[in-house]
Amino acid sequence: MSPHRSRFLLSTATLVLLALLARALPRQSPCMPVPYCPSQATSTGCFPRIDSLGCSSASATAGFEIECKRLIPGTLAVLLYDVTGKATAKFFQGGVLCVSQPIFRTPAQFVGGFTQPPCEGRVVLDINAFAAGQLGGLPLPELQNPGTLVACQWWTTDPGSPYNSNLSNALRYVVGP
Repeated sequence: MSPHRSRFLLSTATLVLLALLARALPRQSPCMPVPYCPSQATSTGCFPRIDSLGCSSASATAGFEIECKRLIPGTLAVLLYDVTGKATAKFFQGGVLCVSQPIFRTPAQFVGGFTQPPCEGRVVLDINAFAAGQLGGLPLPELQNPGTLVACQWWTTDPGSPYNSNLSNALRYVVGP
């Protein structure tokens, strides 16, 4: 095989690999958060799921809700978050903690929903309102800096769990303008 042909094959293979990676790794956009990491089963057999609605914005005071479904109603929930941009996955209280140190949190919220069936609990937080200081707590100033990569994950109480807690899957998003 000629050296020119082997260079062509190598560069073609590299391009194919880059194309596959580009499709596999979602682009970060303020309106396209990316879920990642596994959720931990609750004591009632539910697998909590984080989701979002709207767009992250450094200048808006509302309009980007981060919710968690499939929770145990009547428990408490806290949204854990970091602004390091580092991916992590560490075992924690029977689940997988998917936010990096240092970890920050929002104020605790009551999980609403019906007790039957047991996976009907839901909690919602408007992270734009939290970042603007409208929901109490001590939001990091970085939550209002465009381009900041934020990772977040719901931590909830679970009275039937050996650790009395539960972790959802996680979500990454970029703070928009």
